[in-house]
Amino acid sequence: MESDLNDALSNLYLRFILLDLQAKITPGMIVLITVYWTIVKPNLDVTKAFFDISIWNFIIFISFAWTIGFAIQGIGDFEIKGHSWNHYYPKWMSQKMWYKYFSIVLRNSPPVEINQFLRYAVIKEACSNTSLALLFSLLLVSINELINIRFNNIYLYVMSFSVYVLAILSLHYMHLQHVNRAYEYGNGIISRSPDCDHFAMDWAVESERFYEENKYEKAIMACDQAISLNPKLATPWYNKGTALRKLGRTKEADVAFAKAKELGYRD
Repeated sequence: MESDLNDALSNLYLRFILLDLQAKITPGMIVLITVYWTIVKPNLDVTKAFFDISIWNFIIFISFAWTIGFAIQGIGDFEIKGHSWNHYYPKWMSQKMWYKYFSIVLRNSPPVEINQFLRYAVIKEACSNTSLALLFSLLLVSINELINIRFNNIYLYVMSFSVYVLAILSLHYMHLQHVNRAYEYGNGIISRSPDCDHFAMDWAVESERFYEENKYEKAIMACDQAISLNPKLATPWYNKGTALRKLGRTKEADVAFAKAKELGYRD
């Protein structure tokens, strides 16, 4: 009974507090309040308006905020030349490998570990969406100030601008940190799973693809992922050696080749 209650509370925290409130509604509220405050009613007392709002208007407000939160995430996912504001997996990882990785994590994790993995994933989403909402808010406020040429207190404006920028950069940094935390946590799950050796060989194949594309640094990273899952596989060591040699790192390459030979690699 107690275990069921804990699971229910954990799911409530994950799906409502993190997934909806922090990741969608909060960013949407930031954008809505900024639009209303700067365009609709510039002289609005936000605190007074908040406490005077009726329950039905509040529900409508939250619904709009939630919808805008989804729009913000969609904008964050939009790619320009392969780059986007949101990251779901480390930059050096391909989408194909991410899908394999994610399916293995889900297939081999007990509910407790799944919830922890998803917490990292949702927190990074919340940080990213909120930072993007603050960026929109900053741009809107700045444009509004320029159009109306108000800047009555330039020092206050500069201070506010600095706080905005610091918050945006901090949240985006936290987003990237949680991308890595989620990945490392999931990697720990995979290392204990029956799919570990198979996925390590997938990384070895991925390293060969990177090598053929002349992406030698990424090839080395892929080899390191394979080795971290199973250091007794010879192929990732050999592939790492070939990529290191291309980069002129001959001493490191010789070590990798020696390790591959020790583990029985044959050309």
